[in-house]
Amino acid sequence: MTLKQRTDAANSWGADFLLSLHVNAGGGTGYEDYIYPGIGAPTSTYQNIIHQEIIRQTSFAGRGKKQANFHVLRESRMPALITESGFIDNPADAAKLRKSSFLESNARGHANGIARAFNLRKKNKPVYHLVNAGETVYALSRRYGSPIQQIRSWNRLDSAYTIYPGQRLRVK
Repeated sequence: MTLKQRTDAANSWGADFLLSLHVNAGGGTGYEDYIYPGIGAPTSTYQNIIHQEIIRQTSFAGRGKKQANFHVLRESRMPALITESGFIDNPADAAKLRKSSFLESNARGHANGIARAFNLRKKNKPVYHLVNAGETVYALSRRYGSPIQQIRSWNRLDSAYTIYPGQRLRVK
């Protein structure tokens, strides 16, 4: 996807944030990222948080939080950040970029940074209950703290909320 296609797509979607991931070249080593010059908050706040998480997760040396008049940053109508994870023409960086464990760490740094920057919380895993004779959806609702309508929706129950002993229900 070209740089223009990236910004055109993000702009047409009405995206809230544009993160463009890159690998650097031209001599050097380590990680750096870019925002548009003079843009300020919230973009600079996102940059600070995401930068910190990527450095924390990877073994790359930090090359700094930078500003540049790059197409993706200039033409996006939302906060935008370019990340440059290593230098493909540096043998040590290139070796890291070939390791799946390093790619996982780099991805985790990006994901953790986005989650922190946007205050995203991990969803709890669903809780299931094996129905015993005499139990009702109402009682399960009170026991697990989930609205009865939600239990009905999760389990596709009929309008009478009919359940049977031995039935496995999602309750949270």
